[in-house]
Amino acid sequence: MRSAKALIFTISGEYAHFRKFNTTSSPLTYPIPTPPALSGMLGAILGIERELAPGKFPDGTIPVNEVFDVTNACFGIQILKPIKKVNIGFNLLDTDKSASSYFNISNRTQIEFEMLKDVYFRVYLFHKDELVFNELEKCLINKKHHFTPYLGISQCTANLEYEDTIEANELHNNPGNFVNVITALKLNRLYEEKPINFDQNTSYATETMPIVMTRDRIIREYSEIIIEQNGKPINANIRSYWSISDFGNISFL
Repeated sequence: MRSAKALIFTISGEYAHFRKFNTTSSPLTYPIPTPPALSGMLGAILGIERELAPGKFPDGTIPVNEVFDVTNACFGIQILKPIKKVNIGFNLLDTDKSASSYFNISNRTQIEFEMLKDVYFRVYLFHKDELVFNELEKCLINKKHHFTPYLGISQCTANLEYEDTIEANELHNNPGNFVNVITALKLNRLYEEKPINFDQNTSYATETMPIVMTRDRIIREYSEIIIEQNGKPINANIRSYWSISDFGNISFL
């Protein structure tokens, strides 16, 4: 049985938008933050500078996508409030043909964005670099953020609250032994025969979500995930999971 230290914190905000990769003119949103979005949020807290231009970073800067790459870090995401979506129109400016002053831009267009409303998530983070883990823990406890964290787009600022740092234990499971899991699940972590014990009184949704993004913003891995939209546990026929005292069973994306 493997054990690891988990950093647990919550993320909340009035609105959020985690854009789906397959939407263009009227952006739709994922119901939960993607791992690349969480990496960017934690990079903002740690003060990791973003790229100066595509693929070019300040000297000595390790790209945030590499700091929180799947070889270093894992994210578990729990829904704490039911998923609600609203549509909001944004007035966008055409900056490609910018006038001499930002305020003289006359070419504008209104685009409707699908937004998440009243979001509240709990995040479980493992990171194998103890320096990064400890620095992040200190920043969250002291609410010391180098840059303002936001929920997908800069108009949606995020509130982060430290909850706990606790030991988690990995448990392997036999086929047919259903376990309640409180986080979003990757479908490829489930046994193929009857992977979910569906409850007719709950609301499930599946998404194809980006999991790994390179320093050049190229998606290296997509995965099919399943969530319960009201935050209830999913009764899953899962191959392995992590047990955390006082919280429950989790799985990582």
